[in-house]
Amino acid sequence: MFLTRESTENPRNTLTIHQNISISRCFRISALVIWVLLLTHISFAGENKFLALCYHNVTTRLEGNQYSVYQWDFAQQMDYLKVHNYNVISVNDILAAHQNKKPLPRKAILLTFDDAYLSFHDFVLPVLRMYHYPAVLTVVPHWIEKQPTYVKEKLMSWEQLRDCVKSGLVEIASHTYDMHKGVVYNPQGNLGPACTSWIYDPKRKCFETDKEYILRLRNDFRTSKEIIRRKLGVSPRIMVWPYGEFNDLTVRLAQEEGFSLTFTLTEGFSSPSQLTLIHRALIHSKTTMADFIKGLRTGFIQPEYHRIAQVDLDMIYDSSPKQEEANLGLLIDRMVAMGVDEVYLQAFADPQGDGKIKEVYFPNRVFPVRSNLFSHAAHQLSIRDIKVYAWMPTIGWILPNQKDNKRLEVKEMTENGEIRTASSWYHRLSPFNPEVKKIIGMVYEDLGKYCHIDGVLFQDDAYLTDSEDFSPFAIKCYEKLLGKKISLEDLKKDPALKNRWTWIKTKTLDDFTECLINKVRKYRPQAKSARNIYASVVNNPEAQEWFSQNYGDFLRKYDSVVIMAYPVMEGTTDPKRWLRKLVNNTRKYPDSISKTVFKIQARDWKTSEWINSSLLRSELRLLESAGVRHLAYYPDDVFENKPDVNILKLEMSRRVFPYGGFISSYRNEIKAAR
Repeated sequence: MFLTRESTENPRNTLTIHQNISISRCFRISALVIWVLLLTHISFAGENKFLALCYHNVTTRLEGNQYSVYQWDFAQQMDYLKVHNYNVISVNDILAAHQNKKPLPRKAILLTFDDAYLSFHDFVLPVLRMYHYPAVLTVVPHWIEKQPTYVKEKLMSWEQLRDCVKSGLVEIASHTYDMHKGVVYNPQGNLGPACTSWIYDPKRKCFETDKEYILRLRNDFRTSKEIIRRKLGVSPRIMVWPYGEFNDLTVRLAQEEGFSLTFTLTEGFSSPSQLTLIHRALIHSKTTMADFIKGLRTGFIQPEYHRIAQVDLDMIYDSSPKQEEANLGLLIDRMVAMGVDEVYLQAFADPQGDGKIKEVYFPNRVFPVRSNLFSHAAHQLSIRDIKVYAWMPTIGWILPNQKDNKRLEVKEMTENGEIRTASSWYHRLSPFNPEVKKIIGMVYEDLGKYCHIDGVLFQDDAYLTDSEDFSPFAIKCYEKLLGKKISLEDLKKDPALKNRWTWIKTKTLDDFTECLINKVRKYRPQAKSARNIYASVVNNPEAQEWFSQNYGDFLRKYDSVVIMAYPVMEGTTDPKRWLRKLVNNTRKYPDSISKTVFKIQARDWKTSEWINSSLLRSELRLLESAGVRHLAYYPDDVFENKPDVNILKLEMSRRVFPYGGFISSYRNEIKAAR
């Protein structure tokens, strides 16, 4: 059976500190509030786990800093921990548990405070002494020596830091020497976290080399440790990543410089068995007492509800930089107006909409760069609290060398046994060939290296039909695994053999995508994976044979599964009934609703007409009423307002969505220069 899918019809593929407060006053909580808190309290997660909390300035005036916490709120939180038998632990407790000398107590909490604000010395430290609570205090030595103008709240002096050390309660950690800042990381001049950005030199028009990058990090880590040891008489053993940003290289270099523990800014509980990349939950000005109590139970992990637009960067590109910037501005304004919290952003070039991918929008070692536009566009979205997934082909590439294309491509077998170039819409490279994995792996590695992204969406080109792949490497693989040569005739005669053959192809594609996302995670360890799947595979498990895709496997393997829920493309006469059936079929699988994105079709590619926005709204409402959490649409036209933002924004906006909450922009704060 041949494909009836989006790519066949679609010409553009799915594609500050105040001492006048009385500390004792801070601890008076009304009996009513206590009663409510007791009712809502649920015990801490299991044994030998701990929850690290991250605080910044603790003050009487926020002065616009949403990462500060009021003194009153902080005092209530510390009192709650005491009253409800939480055990505030030290780093030594974690290390003892790590070495199996002594398990952690139940309901273990680690307190951490970033940046060494004066409020820690003047207010927090007395509270810690009152409760005998240990804490971790992170220091940026360069800030102590010369406070940056962009840090508005007053910081401690070295003398005040020594007071903290003498208390016996405070463990000093490094927050790098001078990496708590942004550096230019693309030709447009955007700023990214210094630890994880390769600096772009506009004069030389090139990026720093890996050697220069590693030397910059190593010198910073070493300088930080030496200054803290000289000034405070302690040798820090903890590295806390600024903005929570890190990669494999930063972790390795920190370990080589003697930092045995590293902390991030990822919510969730941690285990003493893992000393690197310890999770920390950010406590901020909008953390209510109810949020705090619930967070102690859940690790501050919130249920996710996403609203997503999939966007063609081809429409934004222009040979005129001025016009391109204007186009990008329109896109940013539109995404903000629509209220989406994620964008699947095209990272490759397909200006003709023919699926023949020969160029990309980011620096890499394999393909020509049409324009170094992707990182800039992703940056501009991210500083508006919109997460960006790089929408990328998987095996659907056309290499610069045509001989390589022919040698490495997917092959099909005809009914008469002839092996030839696959005839389906995408030109694809064989996922069975290790050379293909190496080449495309380099592209994905460079994507992660030069672009700050939240994830990757694998395009719908990752399929193999029931007559593909008969490329040489694939045939060798079958012979090894199946113990015999095969043909289409053999597969027709032996259903069991055909099932095994289909599973080999399915697993090979899954393994190929795993290799690619791991290449990205070398530089963006927290990047998530999403993969398109055809609706027919969900509605009919036997369709695995036609696509080499399996919905159950996708749910286990990827962070998100994106169903192309396109009633018009599927030719259904009753779209609502079809959508209900699709949702019901997903519910047959564990974790399906929490991990599945339903992406609806905004344009009829058969007629080149846009689907009525009111109809799209009704489809979105139907999916919401059916319990769907994550919704997306594709395509989007910023110039024609298609679909109509005024009609769809209520359904698509996470800012008004009832399950919405505070969305932290902490990691993106440093990128605000445009």
